[in-house]
Amino acid sequence: MTPLMAIIGDSFVEARQVENKQTMHGILSSLYRPKCGVYSFGASGAPLSQYLAYAEYAQKEFRPSRFVFIIVGNDFDESLVKYRGRHAFHYFSETSNDLSKKIELKLIDYQPQKTAIALRESALYRYLSLNLGIKQLLKIRKRYSTEAQKRMYAGNALALVEDERMNDSHFVVKTFFKQLPMRTGLSPKDILFILDGIRPHLYSNRELKAANGSYFSLMRKFFMKYAGSKGYEVIDMQPIFMANYQQNGMRFEFPNDGHWNELGHQVVADSIHRSTAISRSSCS
Repeated sequence: MTPLMAIIGDSFVEARQVENKQTMHGILSSLYRPKCGVYSFGASGAPLSQYLAYAEYAQKEFRPSRFVFIIVGNDFDESLVKYRGRHAFHYFSETSNDLSKKIELKLIDYQPQKTAIALRESALYRYLSLNLGIKQLLKIRKRYSTEAQKRMYAGNALALVEDERMNDSHFVVKTFFKQLPMRTGLSPKDILFILDGIRPHLYSNRELKAANGSYFSLMRKFFMKYAGSKGYEVIDMQPIFMANYQQNGMRFEFPNDGHWNELGHQVVADSIHRSTAISRSSCS
């Protein structure tokens, strides 16, 4: 089986309620099987810096002819060490915003807190977290429980716009594209970007207007413009999601999980299948 595409991102990997055949990679695998293979790589919370590490591994081990990257709200600033959480990911180690310097990917090992270690030993917590999604439910309810809290987030990322954060995020995007050819071994015409919409704000014109000018809103525009200037294909899911929602009235994420549900996966898979990068392949 010829490796067709490697899908890299974090928006699809925690949808435990979705059967594999209903995920975007499951749908695409069915479309191209048995002639070509589809592989997916990701972890929840992985930023652009980690995407490069995944891409380098995928290229060495599978040599796909296409790469598809899923871009979401936390992918930019969280690529830098100073914004990192507790995840064991690769981060850009240089934060001087000087692309003339050598920027390296640095793996930060996971160091769990004592409470996290204790909770992992609890069978009840594992059941509530893995099967019922209680951890994600509490986070979502806390994030969107009041109008003030809704305004704090847009596209599942802090809406706050600060000069330092924006400059750092622009630096991350430029660094990512500088390293992308080396990590993937492919030209821009063989790489596709899927840019998530500002969910859950896109379901209402009033809320979408309120999210205009937020961090993710501005970074979406910057990413699309910069990627386009480098010759990469970017599919903006926002107008696609909005058109589908206006027709069907169905949301694209779970009530207790901000990741895409079955419908979200299907709409994204259809968009990937129709993309220029993928439709030009010998597997289409």
